[in-house]
Amino acid sequence: MADEVKLHTEEYWSLEVGGTQIPRMTSVTVPSGSFAPNTFRHENDQAKSEATTVPGTVNFSDISGTRIMDEDTTIQEWFAEGDPVEGGCGGKVTKKEAILYLRDAAGADVKKWSMTGVWITSYSASGSLDASGGSPIMEQFSLHYDNMTIE
Repeated sequence: MADEVKLHTEEYWSLEVGGTQIPRMTSVTVPSGSFAPNTFRHENDQAKSEATTVPGTVNFSDISGTRIMDEDTTIQEWFAEGDPVEGGCGGKVTKKEAILYLRDAAGADVKKWSMTGVWITSYSASGSLDASGGSPIMEQFSLHYDNMTIE
């Protein structure tokens, strides 16, 4: 008899960047990666030509997030670092660590994606400013990372 499979649905998730919880997140993509194979041509021990393919470069996809704009300026300030005049860092964005947590209904961690060398690659705000109000302004951003572990 096969073991029972326990499926996890998105009960609760959170995103931390540089040790700071990013508030009012409405969506985020799950980190992913792929291997680009490398093929090496060589002679085998019978002096015959042979090709061996091994996993090579790891390519990680950017993660994208959306949040409701509020008084928190964590993402805006991080993106502003890249401005060579206004950013104060000479146009250099600080790399940070980030953790994406998937949690069950009780708040226990189901899965954790830890990323290092994270830096913001895009930022935008969208929505319409309407005198009648009621429509939130949304922030969208993308993060690139150098390495990822899944726990």
